[in-house]
Amino acid sequence: MVIRELGLIHFRNYEETFTRFAERINVFVGRNGQGKTNLLEALYLVTHLESFRTRHATQLIREGAAQAYVQVAVTEGHREHKTRIELSRQGKKVWLDEAIVPRVSTYIALFFSLLFNPDNLFRFRQFPAERRALFDRFLSFIDPAYLKALKDMRVVLVQKNKLLKSGRGGDLREWNQLFIDKGYAILKKRMGMAGQLNHLLSGLFEAVTGRHEDLALLYEPSLEGEPEDWALALEKAEPRERTLGHALAGPHRDEFGFRLGGKDSERLSQGEYRGSFVALLLAINGWLGAERGYQPVLILDDLLSELDTAVQRALLEHLARLPNQIFISTTQWTEGLCPAPAAMRTIEGGRFI
Repeated sequence: MVIRELGLIHFRNYEETFTRFAERINVFVGRNGQGKTNLLEALYLVTHLESFRTRHATQLIREGAAQAYVQVAVTEGHREHKTRIELSRQGKKVWLDEAIVPRVSTYIALFFSLLFNPDNLFRFRQFPAERRALFDRFLSFIDPAYLKALKDMRVVLVQKNKLLKSGRGGDLREWNQLFIDKGYAILKKRMGMAGQLNHLLSGLFEAVTGRHEDLALLYEPSLEGEPEDWALALEKAEPRERTLGHALAGPHRDEFGFRLGGKDSERLSQGEYRGSFVALLLAINGWLGAERGYQPVLILDDLLSELDTAVQRALLEHLARLPNQIFISTTQWTEGLCPAPAAMRTIEGGRFI
């Protein structure tokens, strides 16, 4: 996937801008608060139809404007696409190749990007829901059956929770059986994903940090075993679920973590966790390339800060060998730091200069 052109109107601090991008490495340089992250946010928006900073479309609209527009020209495989997103007080509307998109799932099945952002990294480390969201989005992109099972499970979960919250009693067995039918498929897909990513993670932590340590992704499901084991566990959990008014076990409570050397996620330093997360993104990227021949856009916001020059160079050397289109934002860029040619742009006050 390659984003060739981007146009912004009244998006964040951009009044109106249009730019073209290089097919490989694009670097945006500028002081903090000038619009680098805003630009990357727009790129993420067109690949996921959501921001990585807010769930409220109104916050994306420039102060004083009624609407904002984001438009891109994208090459995906051998096809050219044009996308336009309109943001207003009423929400967002999306056009793909001049036709309005009726369902989000139709659109996000076409495009994918991988994001590094310091705030996003913090949320991924702190909140299990953020970790599940990353893996669910990835698996939904590569497997439509997973997306359907995930949607169906969420519908069942909502209905089960309504019954639990009502306090009316009622038989949970039917809802639990539906929950097992949908949730067990999710478990198997997540287990397969963890195995594949661990195969790819071997050596990636060293490649991006220079440290000789083994990194593994840990998947800890809240329900294990076969479907009949799930049924027994859910039956056992029912009294407490009725007391608390919500479901306590299932894929919506699954956990993910890292093990680096002999340490788990809770014991990793900030730098170790940062390196582990970057390695995970690169493993996902490698799987997409190997299994689907798909190269997602890599969006790397403030990736190089807090890294010494040797680590920066090792990381950029690895990135330069990838076939992906890459967007990097930074406050400083040293000429010759990246071994591959990079298109460098300076951003100041929501404008390219």
